[in-house]
Amino acid sequence: MPKRSRASTARSSKNGRAAAQELESDVESDGGSIEGETMASSAQLHDDLEDDPFFAETADEKRARMAKDYLQKLDQTISGEVDAAEIDDEIIAHRLRQETAEASGRLKRKVADQFKEYDFGKADVRRGHKGAATCVSCSRDDAVVVTGAKDGTVMKWDIVSETKQRIFPSSKKFGPSIMTTAVSDDGNLIAMAGQASKIHVYDSRAGKLLDDLSGHKGLISGVAFRRNSHELFSGCFDRTGKVWNLDEMAYVESLFGHYSEITSMDAMHGERALSCGMDRTVRLWKIPEETQLVFRGHHAAIDCVSMVNEECFVSGSQDGALSLWSTKKKKPLSVIKAAHGLRDTGDANWVSSVAAYRVSKCFVESSKHHGHEHIFAQ
Repeated sequence: MPKRSRASTARSSKNGRAAAQELESDVESDGGSIEGETMASSAQLHDDLEDDPFFAETADEKRARMAKDYLQKLDQTISGEVDAAEIDDEIIAHRLRQETAEASGRLKRKVADQFKEYDFGKADVRRGHKGAATCVSCSRDDAVVVTGAKDGTVMKWDIVSETKQRIFPSSKKFGPSIMTTAVSDDGNLIAMAGQASKIHVYDSRAGKLLDDLSGHKGLISGVAFRRNSHELFSGCFDRTGKVWNLDEMAYVESLFGHYSEITSMDAMHGERALSCGMDRTVRLWKIPEETQLVFRGHHAAIDCVSMVNEECFVSGSQDGALSLWSTKKKKPLSVIKAAHGLRDTGDANWVSSVAAYRVSKCFVESSKHHGHEHIFAQ
């Protein structure tokens, strides 16, 4: 169950006692002055609230205002795509229906036929790292790709202009290996982490590093943005997951439950995070409810997990199996055993990475032993 760290609780308690002692001393020295200050503060607060244009609005009025703001932003987005004369209620309604269906998991994209026509023999090879690449992530529009490597560098690749940029570290020196990267849906923020036990946050608009987030005590193996937000989830070899608010560059809470190292993290639209670990479990964290669902089915450590939609996800394990799950069932819906065949020893090749094509029926997985990628369709 998600909990706040004991250290932060102890600090809050200590700060509370110190504040209480300081208030006592102020009352003893100043006599009744505290009452006057309180009345003045209350009056100032009342004036500030009256200046707030939304001070008196009801909950229904607030929802209506937020809906109007959303439609206005949506109208501006569409106006950049088509002529103003073509913008009508039907276009906006279609976009709203599509986003609602995607968020609820009902939207299904049919993309399997596209892979049948693709020529996989024509690979686009890009070089830039001095060490082996360990992770890759894409922007939502697939225009930007971010990669991390064992040499401690992170590269940003622009697919349209075919240019590359080293975004971390800023100097020519190399650092601890980068094991995971993530790009926010708006493309403005890039999160990267690894052996340094810190999450580095890069601002694509300003072209600079914003902050280094500390809190984990081991190799950070997975970071994932919640869709359409700057809420970030991270998983670490210290067996904890963490939730971060990158708008405030602040830690929110910790997720406790794994008995061993966390190896991968993922997220979709909902206030939920998905993780897997060396303890052979996949866990779905329900953040507001402070609960978790535990899924068991693999016979060895689980190295990777990816959400297909809000109700389905796939996982790959060191037992060589690839499993498709539903969040409504504790056992996998389907299992492909020895997805990458067997080694000379008779053991199955590990499934070391998996990526789902969002809200579709396709996903890709690979094995570091087999050296090939497989594309599957439900």
